[in-house]
Amino acid sequence: MIFRYSMLVFFQGIFVLIGVDTAFCQEFGLEFKGQEFTPDQRTGLNLTPDEYFKFEDEFEISFSLKMRSNVPRNFGYIMRVLDSEGNNVDLIAKKDPEASNLLSLVNSLNDSLITFYLGEKKRWTNYRIKFLLQDDRLVFYTPDTFYVQKNVRFKNSGFYQIVLGANKLDNIKTTDVPSMMVKNIVINEKGKRKFFWKLDEEEGVILKDELKEERAIVKNPIWLKRKHQNWKRELEMEVNGGCLVTANMGANEIYLVSDEFLLRYSIKDNNATKIKYKNKPNLRLVDRQAFFNTKDHLIYVYDIDSQRFFTLNSKTGVWEGEKVRTPLETNYLHHNKYYDAQDGCLYLFGGYGQHTYKNTVYKVDPSSNEWEVIKPKTDVFNPRYLAGLGVTKDTLYILGGYGSLSGDQMVNPGNYYDLISYSPEDDEFKNKFKVPDLVDDMCVANTMFVDAVNRNYYALVYEKNTYNDYLQLIKGDLDSPVLTLMGNRIPYTFMDIHSYSDLFFSSEKEALYAFTSHFDNKKDSSNISLYSIGFPPNEAGAGPRGEKEASYFWVYVISFFVLLGSLIVVVLYNTRKSEPLARANEKLSEKAVEFSDNDSSGLLLHQSANKLKYNVVFFGGFQVFDSENVDVTNRFTPLLKELFLLIFLYTYKNNKGIPSDKLTQILWPDKSEKSAKNNRAVNIAKLRTVLGDLNAFELTSATGYWKINITDTDKTSDYVDFLNITESKINLNKPKVFKLMSIIKKGGFLADVDYYWLDDFKSDVSDKIIESLITISDSYDIKKEADSIVHLADCIFNFDMVNEEALILKCKALYYQGRHSLAKDSYDKFVRHYKELYAEDYNQSFNDLVKH
Repeated sequence: MIFRYSMLVFFQGIFVLIGVDTAFCQEFGLEFKGQEFTPDQRTGLNLTPDEYFKFEDEFEISFSLKMRSNVPRNFGYIMRVLDSEGNNVDLIAKKDPEASNLLSLVNSLNDSLITFYLGEKKRWTNYRIKFLLQDDRLVFYTPDTFYVQKNVRFKNSGFYQIVLGANKLDNIKTTDVPSMMVKNIVINEKGKRKFFWKLDEEEGVILKDELKEERAIVKNPIWLKRKHQNWKRELEMEVNGGCLVTANMGANEIYLVSDEFLLRYSIKDNNATKIKYKNKPNLRLVDRQAFFNTKDHLIYVYDIDSQRFFTLNSKTGVWEGEKVRTPLETNYLHHNKYYDAQDGCLYLFGGYGQHTYKNTVYKVDPSSNEWEVIKPKTDVFNPRYLAGLGVTKDTLYILGGYGSLSGDQMVNPGNYYDLISYSPEDDEFKNKFKVPDLVDDMCVANTMFVDAVNRNYYALVYEKNTYNDYLQLIKGDLDSPVLTLMGNRIPYTFMDIHSYSDLFFSSEKEALYAFTSHFDNKKDSSNISLYSIGFPPNEAGAGPRGEKEASYFWVYVISFFVLLGSLIVVVLYNTRKSEPLARANEKLSEKAVEFSDNDSSGLLLHQSANKLKYNVVFFGGFQVFDSENVDVTNRFTPLLKELFLLIFLYTYKNNKGIPSDKLTQILWPDKSEKSAKNNRAVNIAKLRTVLGDLNAFELTSATGYWKINITDTDKTSDYVDFLNITESKINLNKPKVFKLMSIIKKGGFLADVDYYWLDDFKSDVSDKIIESLITISDSYDIKKEADSIVHLADCIFNFDMVNEEALILKCKALYYQGRHSLAKDSYDKFVRHYKELYAEDYNQSFNDLVKH
């Protein structure tokens, strides 16, 4: 009794922790490509691709909707309900010159049934349409009110199609789609939920409703969960010399100023235009910074040491500026800057050079080239560089950085974790507070984005002392020391003054853009990248820290001690119960030295798991180890990892490999043929270098197909072992299955990797695992190997929670052991899952299952 109570408390404590950790909202849903895309690129969702839905008396459709803001001509079909006789009811966004957020319900006679205003576009709004078929009426519900309409012309006991966005139904077709987002589509019949599509996918075009697995098909989707969780690489290239970055968010353009050309990236069109210079001056860009002047619409490149500006016309590529002799090294590397469009002045803060950290504050008028050193009223701003700066309407904020109180590099340098504010009007710094050290040796990308409405700031942070590092987005609060990790990470090669990162926000696209640059002094070139993530971004999984979440702290503390106490009871209980069995197993384990067909105790599973050492790991997450068993996974950038996996998996899929054109189609679909070829050649060379250092793999294309061969038989992969084990059911035996279970118990196949082309591979792996385990189960003797049968069934359940063969195996084995309550619990759990998935009861009783 005490044991059962302790277990109950234990699991209740776990649920409390899970509840706290998942209480924070995450952005998800389906975004529809609308009028800004060509008709063939627009999004359509068909909830009835296979057959009509049949409804009697009444049915209701509810969904959450958010219209894209800042989109001109945002009109089109939101939803269409069409019966088998050609009658339809449409919810449309109307094309109205005076009101861009006007919605209307219309019927097949083009009669406007109901017209209303959407309200605020940037918020999710729930709508419900109830069709009262017996009364030939519909009721349309908004959050504030409802509308009733008669003479809908839908008949009772009818058949219906339901589509959203673009559609090509037999009788009525349309490509007019508004830019919108939809989630949580629910269909009820007579007040009972019948279908539910949450639309929280990250990829894919075939959707299953969560009640009956009713199939829906979407064309040209943008999945918000992926868009708001994962940084998308928009651009990656190598340029000669240095590269500066600035932006004109009014025109939705980001400018990359290299030594040879200007790259003008259009956020709106997601493309880059290369503009060659007409007359670039002899200027070393690697030590400079740039900003966009919104008054004269020119890019300004400046040098603090010589106090001179150079201007660049972003349209013509013409430079202007006085030729001056500048020092080889600047004194203000990685300083922070802010251009105030109101007073036309540039504000500069801190920096590093000549072994000295700076806390100098400049106010500069670019039009007159007047440079003023400001003497703040307070001494809050200590010497630093590698800090982040963001701004509200009248206040600047500086987060973190690296430096020392004296400014001397040799005297107690260290990281700052403070958030300070500065008022240009008062010339005064104020110390706000210290933030938690979420990242060791934390430094910050040059610019932060401040959400003034919600008083939050977003910054990219990284470790100062790590070369192959990552940028991690954080969300902070301007009024309290709260930090939250947001989104996934961005690869970042950091080599102090030779690396640079920056952050921009586009209200037009509702996205954050991250820029990274690494200057290679030996090659005199820079590797640059540009990434984007939807705004607001989703959390990375680590909850907020700081004073605001103090209440959660006590929840965690109390839950921890409850868990600890109950766990001690459980351990003591199991220890007393299992001492005789442990002594018996100890004797057996002394005899279990190697696999044989007669080994069936299950003990060898644990032994084999400890012996398996792989150089390339696929199960439980992608990892690569060198000959010294050192983890070198971080050498695989996101692009190199995907390239490696494509070639490796196709090598073992057909023993041919993958052709170059298919690589291009998957990895560089938006590139021209020449650009794609160059990108492929560069990354193939990089992959060859990494694999060459491992001294175990050979990358070849002798047959016209790219393949990765294992040249050292001692260098192994769990995926290769998996294929060897599951390739033949005839040769399957218990030792092989023990080895298989030791592989798959680490976790799912490439669980941390998410590519659209990978779905077939993952599905194939799951099918092979289930087939192999069910096949071998026939060779087990329930009288001697009941424990092994239970373990085998649990492995099957990890990949198919409603597998009937696994249920029969587990329940019969437990029942035979006299563990009747555990057998019944397993059966009840299966029945619940079965009912949730199929919306019907499981048709075999527990007694029938265990006694036949």
